[in-house]
Amino acid sequence: EIDVDGNFNRRLATLGATAKVSRFDFNGTRYNKINLDGEYNVGRNIELNLNIEDPALRTKAYALYTIDKDTPTFDATAAIYGIDLHAIGLAPGHEGYRLSGKLNVLADNADFRQLSGRLDLSDVAWVDGEGKGFTMNRLTATARPDGMQPELRIESPVIEGFLKGEYDFTTLGRTLHETARIFLPVLDAPAKSRGKHGNHRVRPNNFYFDLT
Repeated sequence: EIDVDGNFNRRLATLGATAKVSRFDFNGTRYNKINLDGEYNVGRNIELNLNIEDPALRTKAYALYTIDKDTPTFDATAAIYGIDLHAIGLAPGHEGYRLSGKLNVLADNADFRQLSGRLDLSDVAWVDGEGKGFTMNRLTATARPDGMQPELRIESPVIEGFLKGEYDFTTLGRTLHETARIFLPVLDAPAKSRGKHGNHRVRPNNFYFDLT
């Protein structure tokens, strides 16, 4: 059951909307109390707030996209509280495990393929009821694709490293996956790609990296 309300302020050129989902069935499971608020300030920015109170999906998130023809910016923060990935069908075979963590993103660039900015993950935990599993208190990724030598750097207590050279975010994950399969053949082959994403020609990945 979804209830949507909207409003438009002609003087301020602002369009707002609120969606409340009191009940939602997915993959054989029922979810409750999902609220989404959005506001579009014409020609200026888009602002979104998400609040999910269902015990299996407890999430709070905020995002602000600032419209600028030269350098648009994206600022987002999110927190998840013990999400049950098994219950929503994303982690079969891991019943009882819960995922928690916090995310902050600040990025700019008109081209998603070469975003510039910073991503911070903190207080990440993927554990069962006895606290067994994976935890990580911090991970920071910074991307600077527009310098003399484009660089993507990762820092955390678990892994540190950098990637330098030409890269395209739309295909970077696939390239890294294919590289990992050289050393870990048990990994599944990535899905095939046709080489284009929308109307954009995919740029080749040509980089070197060091992970420790």
